Amino acid sequence: MLMDFNAPDFSPSDNPASDSASLGTRAMTFAHLPAFNFFLLLCPARLSFDWSMSAVPLVDAWSDARNLMTSAFYASLILMAWRIVRDVNRPSPCAVANGHCGDDDVGGLRSKHLSRRGHALLLALALLVLPFIPATNLFFYVGFVVAERVLYIPSTGYCLLLSVALTRCVTRRTPRYCALTLLVTSLAARTFVRNADWLNEEALYRSGIGVNPAKGQSCISSVGIDLKELGRGQMSKCLKFCPRTGI
Repeated sequence: MLMDFNAPDFSPSDNPASDSASLGTRAMTFAHLPAFNFFLLLCPARLSFDWSMSAVPLVDAWSDARNLMTSAFYASLILMAWRIVRDVNRPSPCAVANGHCGDDDVGGLRSKHLSRRGHALLLALALLVLPFIPATNLFFYVGFVVAERVLYIPSTGYCLLLSVALTRCVTRRTPRYCALTLLVTSLAARTFVRNADWLNEEALYRSGIGVNPAKGQSCISSVGIDLKELGRGQMSKCLKFCPRTGI
C-alpha cells in the first residue's frame, strides 16, 4: 500500500539473478541462496558487508557443483521437518494401551520427552525458516544477493537447535559433546575476530575486499574523499582513529 502496490526497482548489480533472462538461472540461483545463507551460519569464515556485484556468481548450469549443496540443504530441511512432526505427534504407548501412564512407565516418559523436544525443535525450525522467507525472492525481488543482517532472527533458531543438541549430548554423555563444544568455541572465536572489522568504516570496507573487491575498494575511496573534505584541522584526529588509512 505504501508503494502503491508496485514492486521496488533495484539496479541489476544489487540482485543480478533478478535481471537474468533465463528462468532456469533465476530458479537455480534463488534456490541456492538460502542454502548459502545457512552455510554462513554454520561456517562464517567468509563474511562481507556487501555481496552485490556478482560476489556470489549466478548458478547458470545444472552441472554446477553448488546444486549438490542446494539439494542437500533442502533434503535435510525436509527430513528435519518430518522427524519433528513425528516426535510432536508421537502417541504414548501406555496411553494407547489403557489411557493412563504411571510415573514409573518408561515408555510414557520417553514419549513425553520426545514430544517436548519436538516442540522445541519445531520452534527452532520456525525461527530459522519463517523470518527468512521475505528475503528469498519468492514473492518479490529484493535489493540484495546476500545480506547478513537478515540472519539475525534466524540465528536464534540456530542457537536453539544447538542448545537442544547440546542438552541431548550431555544427557547421553556421547562423544559428540566434544564436537559441539568445538563448534561453539570456534563460533565464539570467529565473533571475537569479526568484531575488529566493525571498529570503523575503513576496517569494515577492507575486510570485504577479499569477497567483493570492487565494492570494498570503491567504499574505501569514498572514505578517503570524506577524510579529505574534513580539512587539515580534523586530519590528525582521523589518523588516530583510523591508523591504517594511507591518507
